[in-house]
Amino acid sequence: MNFSSPRCTAQGSRGLSLFYLETRLGGGAHNSLELVRLKDKLGTRQLPTAEVLLDGSTAHLVGTEGRGVATISPMLTVTRLHNSIISAAYMRRILQLSRDYSTRRTVVETRGCTLLGLETARLVGLKEAGLATKSDTLLLRLLNSINKLYTAKQAVAVISEGLESFGGAGYLEDTGLPVLLRDAQVGTIWEGTTNVLSLDLLRVLQKVGPEILEVVTDTVKSRLSRLPLARCQLESEADLIRDRMQDVVTFVLRAMGEEPQCLEVAARDLALSLAHVYISMLLVEQACSDRASPSDRVTAERWCSRSLQLSPLTSYTKSQTAADLSMVMDGHRLSHSIQPQHSL
Repeated sequence: MNFSSPRCTAQGSRGLSLFYLETRLGGGAHNSLELVRLKDKLGTRQLPTAEVLLDGSTAHLVGTEGRGVATISPMLTVTRLHNSIISAAYMRRILQLSRDYSTRRTVVETRGCTLLGLETARLVGLKEAGLATKSDTLLLRLLNSINKLYTAKQAVAVISEGLESFGGAGYLEDTGLPVLLRDAQVGTIWEGTTNVLSLDLLRVLQKVGPEILEVVTDTVKSRLSRLPLARCQLESEADLIRDRMQDVVTFVLRAMGEEPQCLEVAARDLALSLAHVYISMLLVEQACSDRASPSDRVTAERWCSRSLQLSPLTSYTKSQTAADLSMVMDGHRLSHSIQPQHSL
């Protein structure tokens, strides 16, 4: 059994519709499905992906006609969460292998990504249990995209570094190591690429407005305010987190009001900046808990000192964006539709 989303053919229908389709009909007869080919993928070969031709297949409409994407979108919340947990697990696996290898002959990213994934899972749990507040729901809408794009991106970088720690063995297939990098790469592609999810973040900002930024800011500040920061010697880190959160809010409000065309160009850096800030809060929170280890505090300190050097949001102005385009495309003939709009 599977779900498919062919385009509606009824006159006047728009978009995609969702259908429930069984591979076999009553009595065991095939439901007019033709396997065209198996896709030759870079990784995740243990999960075959195929192109299937539906020719006269019997299917049942699920939800409203023309609202297929909206009908299936709740599933994306869960699958994107799954993706982030898998990415964190890949990082943890390569770290554990590298640790073991180093004792026979480390990386902060895994902890931050794990906390971000578990925080998103907590919000999903509240929503499914009917206990989520309006703020929880808005926060989940934002973190769902940020969590998936950030953990997937970091998994590729961390695993690549991990392979290096094995020297030549990290490049040999019979060690079982290269497959980790190949399989992790798909995380940046399926369920929304980094750019697609960054633009989804912008759509949320434009649809909900400044209120959603207030929710994130209030969440970060209120959770930091409840921590014994002085006892944990993390006061300066908490101040830095608050400052960087305000920097993000200031940039978004300025861009939405004065230079909205730059906001789309900055979408990726905006998403990464929000991820850095929120992970910083989670790491400081973890370091101040009763069950914290000495390494938790060191992790929080180092993360804040390294990762809160924000992505260059201040560089996104009309002239600088045009300069970036000119620099990247220098020597390449631009189509009329993407010619720089501003003088350099």
